[in-house]
Amino acid sequence: MKIKDYFAEKRSRVADWYTQDTSDIPLYCKVTDKVLDMIVTLSDPREASLAVVDENNHVVGIVTGRDIVLYMGTHRVIEENLTVDAIMTANPKTGTPEMLCIDALKIMIEGRFRNLPIEVDGKFVGILSILAAAKGRLMETMAKNTEAYESLKSLSDGMPEIDIENTTQDAFKLVSDSKAPFVSVKENNEIVDFLMDYDLRRLWLKQQ
Repeated sequence: MKIKDYFAEKRSRVADWYTQDTSDIPLYCKVTDKVLDMIVTLSDPREASLAVVDENNHVVGIVTGRDIVLYMGTHRVIEENLTVDAIMTANPKTGTPEMLCIDALKIMIEGRFRNLPIEVDGKFVGILSILAAAKGRLMETMAKNTEAYESLKSLSDGMPEIDIENTTQDAFKLVSDSKAPFVSVKENNEIVDFLMDYDLRRLWLKQQ
């Protein structure tokens, strides 16, 4: 495995941040469900939006409390038999657990919405909020702004260095031969990250 591929795997993915649909927190409804029933569900602060799915559990829409408010603003009343398909946003954008948080965040910002339904193999599995996506992105970018990162940078003089295009096996051999606690990773002759000896040992064992 190349070092750059290992770093890519460490990037913050939707899989670690989205809220999964469960029996305790149902995050979807059917197109034929009544809006009056959904008002009760959407009043739960954990459920700012609901994916709307068809009989195959494929996302066909999304409904939020704001959709209900907008309908009320025009019609003044929620009819008893009004169904979700009358107020939902149809054919919403969806994401996958393997997406990067930054990419999911871009979709929501560009589309001006706050919740992204997540699907696996075309079936609904949960919802990613814009706040959760932002947190995932923040955790990713914080890594290079921490005191630990700056400390490693200040200690890098005399430490072994390796290019990001090399493999993790190359880095493991370099750290083992030098008995250094970490190796500085360079790209275009600039330090961009570090690999600790324990991370490399774990990777080496995993690849055996």
